[in-house]
Amino acid sequence: MLHQFVEFLEGTFVQQQLNSFARGKLALAMLPFATLRAATFLGGCVTASDFLKPIHDLKDNIGTTMDIVAVAGRKGGIGKSTIAGNLAGEFAAMGRSVVVLDADPQHSLAAWAAQGHGMLSKCVRKIEGGSAEALRAEAKKSEKVADLIVIDTPPGMPETSYQAALVADLMLLPCGPSPLDLYALKEALNLALKARAERRSKKPRVRFVPSRVLMNTNLGRNLSSSLEGIGKKVLPGIGQRIVLAEAVSAGLTIQEFAPASAAREEFQTLARAVDKILRK
Repeated sequence: MLHQFVEFLEGTFVQQQLNSFARGKLALAMLPFATLRAATFLGGCVTASDFLKPIHDLKDNIGTTMDIVAVAGRKGGIGKSTIAGNLAGEFAAMGRSVVVLDADPQHSLAAWAAQGHGMLSKCVRKIEGGSAEALRAEAKKSEKVADLIVIDTPPGMPETSYQAALVADLMLLPCGPSPLDLYALKEALNLALKARAERRSKKPRVRFVPSRVLMNTNLGRNLSSSLEGIGKKVLPGIGQRIVLAEAVSAGLTIQEFAPASAAREEFQTLARAVDKILRK
C-alpha cells in the first residue's frame, strides 16, 4: 500500500506541484485538499504530516524564489504588526515584490495602511476573522504576484499561527523586556517547533526579535541575553521610539516617513539579517 501511495504522489499531485515550483509557484491552498485525497486513498492510514513532508521537501530542494516570513506571538502588545509592516517596507525598498497578510482579527496593519497612501496601502490584505482556511487561500493568491509574503498572525488564535508556521520559511518571534513577554514567548516557540516536527523539516527557521526595547533600563539591556538563554538565535532588536508611532499615524512605513532616523536604521539592519537567513 505504501508503494501505491508513492506512485500516487509521483504520478499526480506532486508532479503538478513540481511543475508549479519550476515557475516559482507554491500551491499552498491545495495542501489540505490533497492531504484529504491521499488519506482517503489509503483508508486513513497516512497522516497529514506524512503527506506534507514531500511537498515541503520539494519546495526546499527546488529553491522557489518566493519566501514566506511569519511574525508571531502568543501575547499582544509586543510589536508584531510594527515589525511586520516595517519589514515589508524595507524589503520593498530592496526591490522585492511584497504582500502582507493581516491575519489578526483586530486588523491593525490594515488600519495602519488605510491612514495614508504608502506602500502598505497597496500590499496589505485582510484575512477575515483570522481564519486558518482564509490564510491558506490568500497565500495561494499572493504567490502569483509576490516573491515575499509577510504574515502578521493573531496573538490569541494558535491554530492560525500554526498554519502560518506550516508554510513559513522563517518565523520571527518578537519579545518585549517584561518577564510576562518571556513566558508567552516560550509558548510561541513551542508552537513553531511543533509545526517543524509536523513538516519533518528544518523549517520554519525560528528567530527571536527583541522588541520595544528601552536601552536605558536593565530589562532592556539584558533582553538579548535573556532570549539567548532560551536557546534560539536572536536578531537585531527594535527600540521603542515615538517616530514609529508617528509613521503609523501617517499611514507610512518608517523607511517612507523618516528614512534617516535611528528607527529606520534598526529596521534596515533587521531586514538585512532576515534576508541573509532567507538566502541560505
